[in-house]
Amino acid sequence: MTLRLVFMGTPGFAVPTLETLADRHTVAAVYTRPPALSGRGLKARSSPVQVAAERRGIAVETPRGLRDGEAASRLAAHRPDVVIVVAYGVILPRAILDVPRLGCLNLHASMLPRWRGAAPIQRRSSRGTARRESPRCGWRRGSIRGPWRSWSASQSDRTRPRASFTTG
Repeated sequence: MTLRLVFMGTPGFAVPTLETLADRHTVAAVYTRPPALSGRGLKARSSPVQVAAERRGIAVETPRGLRDGEAASRLAAHRPDVVIVVAYGVILPRAILDVPRLGCLNLHASMLPRWRGAAPIQRRSSRGTARRESPRCGWRRGSIRGPWRSWSASQSDRTRPRASFTTG
């Protein structure tokens, strides 16, 4: 079953998941943080997710926020079955959560709440944990409090993260 989805993510960590989903499903749009000033000369630089999406010809949205009245309408215009979120860096308001018919799914880099916070991968690695964990959970009222959908774990081999998403 092919789904129509919107992907929300920002750092390089999210790119393999975007690429895997784009190979298997229809990615209607990608939402990512706006270009940030960085490096010498403080030049605006697009996020790794934006670069990957543009390379594949996927429409990119870089809203400054999602709380204005137009954000949910713009998302709804993409007609997503589901919204997949990987390290987007924005709390999703109720109006956004209510748009996709199958809901929003957050893919997190480590088991919550064990390694939660700003650097879960680094925290896991610094503690010598050899398992790569990938929980999938839903939302309630803006944060990761929804029911767990499923999770998987594999040995960490320091290669690119595995990304899987199954339907049905």
